[in-house]
Amino acid sequence: MWEAEGEDLLVCLVDVRQQLEADGLNLCCQGARPDVWPSGQLRQFTNGRFGYVLTSPSVGKTPEEVDLFAPADVGEIGTVEEQRDAVLRFHGLRHL
Repeated sequence: MWEAEGEDLLVCLVDVRQQLEADGLNLCCQGARPDVWPSGQLRQFTNGRFGYVLTSPSVGKTPEEVDLFAPADVGEIGTVEEQRDAVLRFHGLRHL
């Protein structure tokens, strides 16, 4: 059994994923996709339950919103570190 406590559901999800990864396991949910992450506002309004699919922005188009705990195919998911790298790349940021 894996448990986590945190300020919101996203923090708990990331913590459980790290615990699973240490045992060589991955969680197949939308929140484990490298191309999914919430904005700060969405995170606050949904207690970290929903995120956006990070794609190239289209003028006037709202990004697709997904439930982080909804199922995802094994081919869509990545590690916590892969997700972190993808989110930083999407925003044009680099590791310190």
